[in-house]
Amino acid sequence: MYKRAARNKLRFGTPRGWATVEDLWDMPLLNNNGFCLDDVAKSINKQLKECQESFVEKKSAGNEELELKMAIVKDIIADKLQEEADAKNAVARKAKKEKLMGILERKQDAELEGMPAEDIRKMIEEL
Repeated sequence: MYKRAARNKLRFGTPRGWATVEDLWDMPLLNNNGFCLDDVAKSINKQLKECQESFVEKKSAGNEELELKMAIVKDIIADKLQEEADAKNAVARKAKKEKLMGILERKQDAELEGMPAEDIRKMIEEL
């Protein structure tokens, strides 16, 4: 899919001009100023609907290009959504690990507090 895009030098229309496939990776998923992947996908989808092909005639080259563009944009959106989900999960895992480490540290301190004084002295001498 990306090989075909590179060979055909696909460009995607945006309010800021033409964007390459590489540019799409730098675009945000959503944005209010119209420069986002969601708006690019909506634009391509609208063009696809306007180019309703005949049930008798073969697909036109324009439709194939639009379908390729849509597939690329959908793939990039899916990857970016997965990256966002992975980042959120990483933050949640980190917070849980820190909480568990704090609990473990308090339990270890409680164990030391419960040790007899003579055992604590021996440990101090070993240091």
